[in-house]
Amino acid sequence: MAGRNVPDLQAVFPKFLIFALPAVFIGFPLAVFIGWIHIKGSRAFSSKLDISVEANPYAYKLTLGFQEAIVPLCSKLLQLLTKISKDKNLLTAEEESDIADIQKKPRVLIQGGMVGTPGGGRLASLLSEA
Repeated sequence: MAGRNVPDLQAVFPKFLIFALPAVFIGFPLAVFIGWIHIKGSRAFSSKLDISVEANPYAYKLTLGFQEAIVPLCSKLLQLLTKISKDKNLLTAEEESDIADIQKKPRVLIQGGMVGTPGGGRLASLLSEA
């Protein structure tokens, strides 16, 4: 090994295990964390996400697990909470219309439709600025 010929390195790490343990348990996780922060902070990463969303609008549709279990559950809970609130006269007319709009979206998603615009139009606005 190259480290055997460096006396200063042998003074700090007399055995390979003493070097390997901190490297594996401190150095590796630290390097991954720093790399993750770097990628998240780079503009290239956010641009890549915008492009992938524009290219694949089906990512905005529901997967089967959500379509058959989660969304119906949430819709039913919202329906029951709305009913309770109406019985106690806790909702204004504006709040009732907001809830009605919210309840339409899961139905559209369950039927295979899309809600909103893929990418929120951010990519188009970035391209028009360039």
